[in-house]
Amino acid sequence: MRRIMTTGIEIVVMLLALIYYAGGVCERCHSYHSHPAYPELDPDNTSHENIKITPDPLDELVGDEGITQKLTASIISPFGYPHIYEEGPINFEAFVFGGTPPYRFEWVSNIDGVIGRDREFTIKNLSVNTHEITLKVRDSTGLEVREDISLVVIKKIPLTVSILSPKNTTYLRGDFINLIPSVYGGKKPYTLIWKLDGKELDKDITRIDNLSAGIHKITLEVIDFENISVKDTIEVIVIETCNKNGVCDHGENYWNCPEDCSGSRDNYCDGIRDGICDPDCHREGDIDCICNNDNICEMGIENYLNCPQDCASGGEDGYCDKVEDGKCDPDCKSGEDPDCMKVEWLNYLILLISVIILVAGYFKFIRK
Repeated sequence: MRRIMTTGIEIVVMLLALIYYAGGVCERCHSYHSHPAYPELDPDNTSHENIKITPDPLDELVGDEGITQKLTASIISPFGYPHIYEEGPINFEAFVFGGTPPYRFEWVSNIDGVIGRDREFTIKNLSVNTHEITLKVRDSTGLEVREDISLVVIKKIPLTVSILSPKNTTYLRGDFINLIPSVYGGKKPYTLIWKLDGKELDKDITRIDNLSAGIHKITLEVIDFENISVKDTIEVIVIETCNKNGVCDHGENYWNCPEDCSGSRDNYCDGIRDGICDPDCHREGDIDCICNNDNICEMGIENYLNCPQDCASGGEDGYCDKVEDGKCDPDCKSGEDPDCMKVEWLNYLILLISVIILVAGYFKFIRK
């Protein structure tokens, strides 16, 4: 029974193989008669002159197994729309498939002409411009394909570096010192190295805290992609708060160091009358700032007290000067200005003399 089953299976397999082979033969026959590259026969003429060979209109190669391989080419380097610095180097590489080897390559720039004749090569010193690069590939049968790419060659800018912060200036002990670099040119990416007094700082540090009093050297070193290194170095001075050196240093003001900063620009309005207008005060904030010395007594702001340069004594300025200068201040009340008291006695005396003259004249008139 097992023998019969095995024989049956073998018969089925053989039948399937015969069907598959017959189908393949028919398909090949159909391909033979329908393919334009094979002879066309005139049924009315069986002589050899009747055989006509029609060339294949497609630039293709038919392999040993009947697989059609069309000649194709592409640029795999440089890729995309690259920007390259002058003096390169720039790597060019092509990918080719199909056709009939060997292949001939030609790379052409619309600016510099032919730049290469190999599948893969490196070039330097392309002119600074926008290049349209064309790859031409030709196989041994003369078939040719092309591929284009745009390439921008830009002028190489020297790597420069500077420290934007801190500046060469004075800081108080305890101040935060921000580290801000300025990098230009070269080739990215950059590597930044900060050093304080020759010691390299952690790469994540963006500011320095609590520097001790003294002179400190801060260095910034930048290394670009081409391993070109440039440095910038500055010195900062850190002082103790209120060192009483007679100079209102950065960070000192009248509030934390009145010995050095009275009337100085220190971001603090001291508001004291010391004969110096504090530049940090508004006009009304410091009495020394009210008087602007323009020879005009501004009513409501200037008076003889706060601006004797513009408001002379005895003038109407809303302030009783009480100065004995021979001028009765109109802003004074009775008895406040000694000059006004003199004027009052003089007025009384004049009035008395006037009354005496009138009385004497009256009696003289009666006698007559």
